Amino acid sequence: VTIATNMAGRGTDIVLGGSLEEDTAGLDSNDQAAHAGAKAQWEARHQTVVASGGLHVIGSERHESRRVDNQLRGRSGRQGDPGSSRFYLSLEDPLMRIFASDRVSTLMQRLGMKEGESIEHPWVTRAIENAQRKVEARNFDIRKQLLEYDNVANDQRRVIYHMRDQLMKSEDISETIESARVDAVAELFGQFIPPQTLEEQWDVSGLEESIDREMGVELRIQEWLDADNRLDEHTLQERVAEELSTVYAGKVEAIGTSVMRHFEKTVMLQVLDDSWK
Repeated sequence: VTIATNMAGRGTDIVLGGSLEEDTAGLDSNDQAAHAGAKAQWEARHQTVVASGGLHVIGSERHESRRVDNQLRGRSGRQGDPGSSRFYLSLEDPLMRIFASDRVSTLMQRLGMKEGESIEHPWVTRAIENAQRKVEARNFDIRKQLLEYDNVANDQRRVIYHMRDQLMKSEDISETIESARVDAVAELFGQFIPPQTLEEQWDVSGLEESIDREMGVELRIQEWLDADNRLDEHTLQERVAEELSTVYAGKVEAIGTSVMRHFEKTVMLQVLDDSWK
């Protein structure tokens, strides 16, 4: 008799009467009489177990998944051998407590059944299977939702890997650097000089501080505005971008183009990897 809970024990056949290979493992391979005697003893044990009904699997509860229950039942009756299975449940089992405990308890009270008395009825089996279907449906929805979230992460992962591959294969990413610089300036202007606003509403000092802090360049933007009243938000943004490009070009000239190209690539890869983490 094998007593089990929700484990399937998949992958191993339970041989009725024991394993003949284990019985003969310690015998001399040349001793035919010993092997014949061991085989005769095994066949006698095997027939005794077969005559008694084979392997009987006892389940102490029902799993949330019918598949696991079926795998447990399948431990008996292997390879044409006889076998049987039987499940014993309690109203305090998790599956019964969640889905069927109240209804079954009410039914027991109406029928006048005492505590500890066994219940055997097709209705109970159907109720358990319905509860298992509900749990399986819920678990399926959970897996489906997780897959949808994973698809979003996978899309992001593909974009990042594509960007990284392009960086790895490129020898010159100066255009990428220029585009990133223009985008960074536009983002700063959106923060400190919102579109369609008056000059009195602009935070010019905040813009100057942010450019100095994030890009290491000190620009006298307020002095530009005082000297030229024709500057609006668009022309001012273009001038800031041009000034930053000029400063950057000076750095390239100072350290050399090849050194700067290598430095740009290294920094971009590092920033991309750190941001993806």
